[in-house]
Amino acid sequence: MNDVLPKMDRMIRQAAHDHSPCVGHCTYDADDFCLSCRRHTDEIGAWRDADEALRLAAWGRIPAAIDAAGLDVMRLPLSPDDILALALEALDHGGAWAVTAGGITAYAHDLIADNDGVASAISADGQTEITFDLSGKMRALAWTRQAATGRSLADDLHELPILLVVPKVRLNLPVYEEPTALDDGRIDCGLGRADCRALTDGDDLMIETMLATARIKNGAGLKPSLMPSDQSIIKGLDLPESYALAAVVLPKGEADL
Repeated sequence: MNDVLPKMDRMIRQAAHDHSPCVGHCTYDADDFCLSCRRHTDEIGAWRDADEALRLAAWGRIPAAIDAAGLDVMRLPLSPDDILALALEALDHGGAWAVTAGGITAYAHDLIADNDGVASAISADGQTEITFDLSGKMRALAWTRQAATGRSLADDLHELPILLVVPKVRLNLPVYEEPTALDDGRIDCGLGRADCRALTDGDDLMIETMLATARIKNGAGLKPSLMPSDQSIIKGLDLPESYALAAVVLPKGEADL
C-alpha cells in the first residue's frame, strides 16, 4: 500500500490527526465514497469524533485511494507553519515559487528573507521577487499530474508541485472590470477577479493573490488579460471548485508550468 505519511513526518510534525482530508467539494460515487477525498460517507460523518489512530489510518489509506481513482490533487495535513517550511525547503532543493495572473507567471528561486511567516525569494536574473505571507487561511495540495507524469502521491513531495490555495469563501481582493487608477498611484489592470489581480506603477508589474505578491521589474509593458476563473492557465490542473489558486511550489527543474 502506498503511504505518503512516513515521507511527510518531518513536515507535518506528527499532527495529521488534527487535519481533515476534506477539500470542501463533497460529491459521492455509487458506493458512497467521496470523489474528492476518497473517504466513505460513514467515515466522513464520524471524523469529528474519531480517535487519533483512526484518523492517522485514514490518512495512510487516502494517497493510494486517490492514486487508484486517477485523481491529481490531495489536500496535505499541513499547518501554515508547515506550509512555509515546505516552501522554503523546496528552494533549498533547487525548486521555485510561481505566482500567476492574467496569463503571466512569475518565478523566484533564491530565498532573500524569512521573517515571522513572511518570506521573499528572487529570480535567477534578479528581475522578479515573490513575497509569501502565509499567516492567512490557506491549504496545501499535492499535485501529481498523474496522467502526464506517471507520478503518484507516494512519491517524495520534493518531486511533486504543491498548490497553495485559499477557500473561495475567503476571497476579498478588490475587483475591477477595466483598468482603474488607484489612490496609491498604481493602476489595476482590471482582470475582474477576486482571487488575483495585476497592477502597474508605470515601471514594474505586480501580480497579487491572497497569499503572495510578485513584482516584475520593468514589467509594465507586459499585458495581463482576463482569463477563465477555472485556473486553466495552469496546464492540466483540475482544482477542486471550492478553492482558488494562490501560488505553486515547484520541485527542481520545473520552473515552467
